[in-house]
Amino acid sequence: MLTELLPDADDNPDDVTLLLVRIPETPATARTLVLDAAPSSVAEGRRFLRATLAAWGKDDEQLRETACLLASELLSNAVRHGGGPIRLRLRQAGRELGVEVCDASPVLPQARFAAPDAESGRGLLLVDSLARSWGTLPTAEGKAVWFSLPLPSPRR
Repeated sequence: MLTELLPDADDNPDDVTLLLVRIPETPATARTLVLDAAPSSVAEGRRFLRATLAAWGKDDEQLRETACLLASELLSNAVRHGGGPIRLRLRQAGRELGVEVCDASPVLPQARFAAPDAESGRGLLLVDSLARSWGTLPTAEGKAVWFSLPLPSPRR
């Protein structure tokens, strides 16, 4: 096959290398919103997430609802336990949506089982159940809690 690309290949005994490069379908894109540590920030974060997905052409209902549910859990935890300012960062890279919530507390959350009558304590288990992956990491300002979801395949 390569000899067809090089008509003088018989006259030139050097090896030929073919380099293939895979370019992602979509370049990485990110948007960030800074929020106060107030309960109203949870709804504001969901509106920002919905608007961003629509702007990126990723307005799939299942993706939107799952991302909003999980972001609400992380934002609620940041409001309740973390302190402000709270940063909500959305990232689209290739076939993945990343959502990250940063707050001022250095205490890393851990998933735990809540008592049947407890009003809280199920958020990270929900994230663990529905997200492709998730995690926590310390930052200079406090901590970040993140999750990723697969983006639906484009319709043809």
